[in-house]
Amino acid sequence: MTFADEDSGELRGFWNIHHALKAHCIKSGLPSQLIWQTTLTGEGGTQDPASIAWNILTALYYKASNRPWHLHALPENTCFVGVSFYRESPYANADMQSSLAQVFGAGEGLVLKGPRAIVDKKLDSKAHLDAQGAEELLRRAIALYTSHYHQAPRRVVLHKTSRFWPDELRGFEKGLGDIAHHDFLTLEILHTRFMRVGKEPPLRGTVILLGPRNYLLFTVGYVPYFRLYPGLRIPRPLEVVEHHGHSPAQDVCREILALTKLNWNSCAFGSSLPITIRFARNVGKILTELPAGVTPQTKYKFYM
Repeated sequence: MTFADEDSGELRGFWNIHHALKAHCIKSGLPSQLIWQTTLTGEGGTQDPASIAWNILTALYYKASNRPWHLHALPENTCFVGVSFYRESPYANADMQSSLAQVFGAGEGLVLKGPRAIVDKKLDSKAHLDAQGAEELLRRAIALYTSHYHQAPRRVVLHKTSRFWPDELRGFEKGLGDIAHHDFLTLEILHTRFMRVGKEPPLRGTVILLGPRNYLLFTVGYVPYFRLYPGLRIPRPLEVVEHHGHSPAQDVCREILALTKLNWNSCAFGSSLPITIRFARNVGKILTELPAGVTPQTKYKFYM
């Protein structure tokens, strides 16, 4: 089981006012912040007051066009691209899916709606791109990065939650243009449990090599600095099931781990998923409610 289906959107069969309000605010170019009354009154009971304050103030700070923090662990001039898919309608009979690219550098995330996706239920029933669509999506993602950061990337790292079709892979490689360095990875959540000697779960950041270009990475786990595991269940690792590129496992796993720290919508120490993948969930749900003829905003502050 993977988390690809979760990223592609909800089949609710009904209208979601939260997603729709965000989508209609995009038309006006207005970032929005929705807060439950029970959160303000303290009746929800799911978070302590300090966490609530952190989440609200960080979100408002970012939506006022500021950057809450940045990471020194990410290499410079590297364009991180998360490729995902979403249904164009939230209703249960909707089959049409579009591609979505989330572009990250050393700063904020950018959104790019891509070409129509292909679903072949005879193969794996997951959404993919043909060669032309993959090339177009990556070229546009690199152009968006270049425009925002005022320089072209020297390297491109692409994260995806479905395996690469041969034509799809060729399209992405062609979309690189003259960029020589790249790493294309397929990430899945592994449901096999791993234990270590002692009373605590595996350390966050543990990497297990399963084979050539096949690794496990614990993005959640025991944190020695805190002397505890900040979680409720047995941690499950991410599996890199495909890796097309030349960087060593240590480098690509270190980058995935760093990208779990870029969720500006949470005060958590780290997310279980890198922002390249987690980003897609919110964006896809809101784009399903986007009014016809409205061009999606490129900045993540309109979707969180």
